[in-house]
Amino acid sequence: MQHEQMLSHGSHTRDARHVSDPSRTILSLKGVSKTYRVGGVEVHAVRDVDLTIERGDFAALVGPSGSGKSTLLHLLGCLDVPERGSIQIDQVETSRMNDAQQSELRSRRIGFVFQAFNLIPVLNVLENVELPLLILPEVTREERRQRVRDVVEAVGLYDHAMKLPDRLSGGQRQRVAIARALVTNPAIILADEPTANLDSETALRIVDLMAELNASRGATFLFSTHDERLMTRVKRLIRLKDGRIAD
Repeated sequence: MQHEQMLSHGSHTRDARHVSDPSRTILSLKGVSKTYRVGGVEVHAVRDVDLTIERGDFAALVGPSGSGKSTLLHLLGCLDVPERGSIQIDQVETSRMNDAQQSELRSRRIGFVFQAFNLIPVLNVLENVELPLLILPEVTREERRQRVRDVVEAVGLYDHAMKLPDRLSGGQRQRVAIARALVTNPAIILADEPTANLDSETALRIVDLMAELNASRGATFLFSTHDERLMTRVKRLIRLKDGRIAD
């Protein structure tokens, strides 16, 4: 069993051994490894990782550059496949899925937030947030509109709903990205360094927004960061070092 740390907002870190509840498990990794070859050199990006994320978690993945944070998030999000080990989302083994099955899983069960925002510049806030719903045929036009309005209001951007991305600040753009990740009601939202392109004050506000959505909507978040100040905002702190979860 790996050691992790439990944190409460605004409190000091206290060490604890995380005990998972199988009935609440959303994501489970067992013995996951990933190796790359860079310039003829073998790089062990992720090594024998065991990890469980439960419904309602608000967790940060931390570690220095090169520790494997981004690789691990890519594996969790079905953007890459492990060489060894098992990855399950809602008890479904993802590493044995074909490309079409993984794409379907991503579109329905996983929300993504990127440090570069990845907004479509010619679409306004509402249109950017609506994009993930357009590939879900069972969601009616009226339901799409309602869901989009709901999440845009939840991230505090209703008054900016018709603006294009270039009329928004960096923090507002990341709020749009969070709303877009939230609109499909995913099992988990994965965020790779979501505050890296923001100033320190805005970064804190973005993490506090995610914490608020976690508390008010039960949204499950796993995000990577190297910002020490943000680590006091999370419920779980998962440290990576040299591709392994550190004790």
